[in-house]
Amino acid sequence: LSKRVEKFYLTILLTFIFIGLSYPARGDWIGYFINYDCQINNVCLDSFYSFEIGYQMLVNIFGSLGFISINIFQAIIFVVCLASFAKKFDNSVLIVFFVMSMMSWSLYTEAVRQGMAISIFYLALYELQQRRFKKYIFMVFLASLMHITALITLFMIIPYLSKSLSKFIVRSIIALAICFALFPFQILNFILDILPINSSSN
Repeated sequence: LSKRVEKFYLTILLTFIFIGLSYPARGDWIGYFINYDCQINNVCLDSFYSFEIGYQMLVNIFGSLGFISINIFQAIIFVVCLASFAKKFDNSVLIVFFVMSMMSWSLYTEAVRQGMAISIFYLALYELQQRRFKKYIFMVFLASLMHITALITLFMIIPYLSKSLSKFIVRSIIALAICFALFPFQILNFILDILPINSSSN
């Protein structure tokens, strides 16, 4: 192996060790542990959290090995996706540091469902750049199994399909942003009025 390849795999290994062994951290782990405790140990609290089907499958498959086993498997997903994405660039080590420096340290050690979704989305981005739209949609769907907000990224395919529609959406977003900046409380109150009762507490 060349020194560049050795440095890359060493970087990935250190990233995996840090992510896999530093969790639980901060505050989100409490909700994940409550979910794990109910799913695996049948100790269910009133504050039970139910998550996306992909994450629930992960808990059901690996939860019997203990809570930390779920964390380690999450770390495997993180680094495998990140390594696969970084290897597509000449300076793969720099890509790993760049991606992690942006916000991934906090995602991977706290908001783990979002972290897994973003990790899968890294691979989807490459498929989009290659104009392999079916693979892009499939990868986004996989990401949404970890966090449903990943579906928002389907809008990124629009510029490749229709420039006129893309311009319309951009202008609409700008218009909505201006309206929200001018009338934030009125818009928030309107949204709360049309939401189902108690939806804001879920």
